[in-house]
Amino acid sequence: MDRKEIEDLNNPRFGSFGEFVFADYASNILNYDLQKLHRDGKDFVIANQKIDVGATRRFFQKNFNNNTQRTIKNKDVHVFFYKDCCFIKYPDFFEEKLEWDYVEKLFGKWKESRKVEVPKSTEKLYEEEYKNIVLQVNSFFSGNNFISRTIHRTKTKRFGLRESPGNLLPKKEIEKSVTVYIDFHDEKRIESNIRFIICIFIY
Repeated sequence: MDRKEIEDLNNPRFGSFGEFVFADYASNILNYDLQKLHRDGKDFVIANQKIDVGATRRFFQKNFNNNTQRTIKNKDVHVFFYKDCCFIKYPDFFEEKLEWDYVEKLFGKWKESRKVEVPKSTEKLYEEEYKNIVLQVNSFFSGNNFISRTIHRTKTKRFGLRESPGNLLPKKEIEKSVTVYIDFHDEKRIESNIRFIICIFIY
């Protein structure tokens, strides 16, 4: 069951679990001095090196083949999930094949550390609640003769807001319009979980 849950994680959570697998093995098994970073596009500092960890599940239906050399583009550490194991590749440092029993135990630890239910990638979190927020925004601005559009993010508290959303500025300028950007603390897209709001007006 845990294997299916892992396969169904949405992309950010799957990436987080891949980082967790690497960090646990490197620090608890190999006794590396590992420090969390999560800035400047890097996840950890290990052996005085800043590293970015990538994970992929595209081999989930295949068994591991030691003769096949694979990497994840632009990543320093590669965590591959296969049908029969999880394989960590940290070039010039170590490679390790982890059995699924061990990976599933790590998955339990990862879920516990997050203290939240792990949603599947197919789930639409708080869809109705978010629609109600958008409805309130549209109602407020239409009452003030503005056309409004609403966009949002849910990950910036954890990963940082290094740059503004690419769609913050509309492609076409429309008079008396406003873009409302809502930033939530996490995936709970409810009014009480709003972190901040930015409005961009065009007069």
